[in-house]
Amino acid sequence: MQELKRRNWTAKAAIMRKGGVHGKSNKAKRQKDKQSFNRKIRAEQFGSFYWQSLIHSLIQTTDAKSNQS
Repeated sequence: MQELKRRNWTAKAAIMRKGGVHGKSNKAKRQKDKQSFNRKIRAEQFGSFYWQSLIHSLIQTTDAKSNQS
């Protein structure tokens, strides 16, 4: 019976060299920066609760219309 060849543990396979921490791509970083910038601008222009109050008022008007029917 043939003896198995011992593995060289110091030599790593090429596919294993690409492991490690997977960071965000530059595109994802730019997109996140753009979104946070737009949120900041929107908050400065309309106030922090503008959108919540707008949605709340729209819901109230649709509820009032549905109750009239």
